[in-house]
Amino acid sequence: MVALLFEFYEEVTLVDTVVTDEMKRIHLINGRCGGNKTGYIVAQIESALSEKPDQCIIYAAPTKLVLNEVYSNRLLGLESSSKQLIVSDEDINESVNSRITEVLTEGYRGCLLITHSALFNLDATLLADKWIIIDESPEQTVRFTAIEFFDNEPPHEFQRFNELTVICDTNTSEHYSRITPSSSDNAQLLLEEGNILRRASYRHAEMGQKVRAQELVDIASLYFAAASEHGYIYLSSVTDDETTKLIYRAIETGDMLRVVNHASRVWLASADFEGGLLHFLLTNYHGLSTEPIENTGIPLEHDKSNVTILPLLGGDKQWSKTFAESNRAVLEGFYFSDIPNYFYDKTVFTELFEFGSYCIQAEIFENKEQQNKSLMFVNVAKQSECEHDDFVQVSTQSHGQNSYQMHNHAIWMASLLPNPNQINALEYFCRQVSIDTQTAKECLRHTRQYAPMYQGLARTSLRVGTSNVPNLFVVPDIASAQALLKWIPNATVDTNYLFTLGELKEKQQEFDAKKEQRRSMAYAIFYDLLTVKHGRKADVYKRFGVDRKQVSRLKEEFSDELLKANLFPEAIDEQRAIKVQCLMQDEGMTMNNACKTVGIDRKKCRRLIDNLLN
Repeated sequence: MVALLFEFYEEVTLVDTVVTDEMKRIHLINGRCGGNKTGYIVAQIESALSEKPDQCIIYAAPTKLVLNEVYSNRLLGLESSSKQLIVSDEDINESVNSRITEVLTEGYRGCLLITHSALFNLDATLLADKWIIIDESPEQTVRFTAIEFFDNEPPHEFQRFNELTVICDTNTSEHYSRITPSSSDNAQLLLEEGNILRRASYRHAEMGQKVRAQELVDIASLYFAAASEHGYIYLSSVTDDETTKLIYRAIETGDMLRVVNHASRVWLASADFEGGLLHFLLTNYHGLSTEPIENTGIPLEHDKSNVTILPLLGGDKQWSKTFAESNRAVLEGFYFSDIPNYFYDKTVFTELFEFGSYCIQAEIFENKEQQNKSLMFVNVAKQSECEHDDFVQVSTQSHGQNSYQMHNHAIWMASLLPNPNQINALEYFCRQVSIDTQTAKECLRHTRQYAPMYQGLARTSLRVGTSNVPNLFVVPDIASAQALLKWIPNATVDTNYLFTLGELKEKQQEFDAKKEQRRSMAYAIFYDLLTVKHGRKADVYKRFGVDRKQVSRLKEEFSDELLKANLFPEAIDEQRAIKVQCLMQDEGMTMNNACKTVGIDRKKCRRLIDNLLN
């Protein structure tokens, strides 16, 4: 987390909003994941520079991965002199901000490729007369910060912060106050102090002191928010006995506004910008307008109809980290005491994850699909306990990860919801500036939970317009399933497996019956494979109507039981090799005679004995 913050922030400068004669607009390139928005952008850049090579176009993407792809494999119509990629490099000591500033100050002409974080860290006056193209919505430009401490143990950096700020706009009914600079001069001093703290955080990070470095990052963020024209800081206090806890919460909304107000033109390409918090604040608070670019040829939705979305929680239950860690008894209407092999200490997360992953495995087996890997999205803290041979773990921040298109199914069990401090800061802010609080909170949920969920699930073959392979997506709750219909309107939401219907017991029995059928098939197949001649395994597979991959999955699912029943040919051969070795040692038989007595090929026996000895 610290490293990401350090890349986002360099030296911060105070830039006032430019007042323009005409209303600035954000021009939107709307389109679904895999709709080739980047291809459209590249074509526009190449055409524009061909017609007017002495202009500067800045292309900003969320990750280096995307930038490298566009620079190396997409902008092929531009000469190397007409495109420049600037990202952080461990071999270059000079900061990214300094390098970009120098290039723009010298009057660069062509396409400059940088990250989102680099773009919003620049002095906005450098963007004058520039065409800015932002690939993916830069939701991180709405920044939240929260710091808590007891009033008798404040970090010493707060002494200077308190000297430069003043409490105003006290809301006694809600028990919070807004903090602002005590003068315009102090706003500049807050900015300078924030930069000092930021540089100090770098030094602590280099020394491996990550906790202290993060603390300085957060305190510096409060300084920057206080200094910003569009930063809001709220102070609350909670008294318990004789101690008082102070809670500082900040929200800063101005980074995108500064870019729009300084650049000559701004394009933004995204599948999920509209409906998110950034769009809501830019249009409802900052008063900017957005205008979709027409006739791009980019599809807005996935038109696939063979997509099934399977939610696991119904009613008003919504997925969160707290709910996930609850005891599974909170799952409505379901009693576990009369079901064998169920342990009471399971969490809701464990119960739902096991059930959801099993649904996907059953889908693959029953449809005799060749693809035996699905995608899995869980929180970082859950990754170590969710390793599964049939699933590939993918980051929940999945922009630019386009190497999973051969996978058809996915399970999303991550919770990325904002924490209570962020919700409180947003509520305080909305009340103060008189914009709709509930809509803002819904937009924040869209930004944090639903947009990343769609982006993640769209890493699959869903993004391939020509794919007619069915997709099954397991999601935590009904709200998540309904949110996905915005992008996949023809999908079917299958509510047959909602835990809250109190029917899990029957579903479990149904799944157990299917599992018993697979177990019986596995026993029969591996019994026949014991006696089949070399090269005739395919006959056994054909007789049972399965292929090699399905047999491999049956072997993995029931490996312990098959091994105990002596139905693994390799295990039986090992036992025979051990018996040959005993006959040779205890009864003095030659290897040939011992192999004939036991009934094993001599070459195979020798190889197995060598393996056992090694």
